[in-house]
Amino acid sequence: MKTHQFIYLTLATSIVLLTGCSSTTPTSKTVQPISNVAVLDVNAQEKQPEYVQPVTLDENCKHNALALDNAARTSRSTAQYLASARLLSNCISDFSHKMPLQLSQNVMQLHALSIFNYIKGGDVSQAKIAFVQFKSAFPGQDLYFNDYTSLIDTATALLEPSTINEQQMVSLNISTQLRDELKRRQYWLNH
Repeated sequence: MKTHQFIYLTLATSIVLLTGCSSTTPTSKTVQPISNVAVLDVNAQEKQPEYVQPVTLDENCKHNALALDNAARTSRSTAQYLASARLLSNCISDFSHKMPLQLSQNVMQLHALSIFNYIKGGDVSQAKIAFVQFKSAFPGQDLYFNDYTSLIDTATALLEPSTINEQQMVSLNISTQLRDELKRRQYWLNH
């Protein structure tokens, strides 16, 4: 009989100990971080990275937009310039600010081309919107034409000529032809 009592006593003790270890009652003491320092939970399982599709430029869209731009240059059609600008804007509309450098360069070039195609197509208000978007998407960055003139300065001179005074005109990195045209415009507006 002692053996039988010993087994029951052992079983009862085990149950009491296991019940005490798996208590689910909430504790009033919770650990609160006292600083903004991130705390690494060593017991947490490593989170599996989510599948992220690499950011790419739609080459078909880019090819069609550049072909339309080439046709607009050949025919000098304002309608085709506008269509090309809209298609270029659609090609680059899905890009965020964080992208690989090479892709960023391509997006900047396509964006710049859309700005100037809006200007050539006569839609100055849309060109201004695209220019503001360019400056906010690529702050502090600029592109340069073959003659080393600045895209930002050229677009500013074309889209905001009334905001440029004589002293600012001299400091803009724009072509001499554009500078002469702006001086001529200013002369005739004042006389």
